[in-house]
Amino acid sequence: MPLLESYITDRRERALLELLSAPQHLGLAMIAPPGVPEELTRILRRSDLNMVNGKDYRDEAIKRGFDVGRPNTGEELADYVANKLMTFPAETIREYRDYVERQ
Repeated sequence: MPLLESYITDRRERALLELLSAPQHLGLAMIAPPGVPEELTRILRRSDLNMVNGKDYRDEAIKRGFDVGRPNTGEELADYVANKLMTFPAETIREYRDYVERQ
């Protein structure tokens, strides 16, 4: 089945769709404050990935009706935020906020 984004050719509309789908891409990400030492960041990322890949966690998520696809690694999430979400033009973000606030 084709994805909606394959039908959108306008750059502004594609950017808005990307912003609207960001929560699904990010999932239930754990976020730490700025300045966390690199070693602790690696430990937290590895622990989170081990948890969400665990059978008990996945079984409970399914039981509660959550979609349990492939979990994103911390590195993938950081890359997505830095190279995708942080690069949207201010006008696109304003338009997105206007839309979300009307809902």
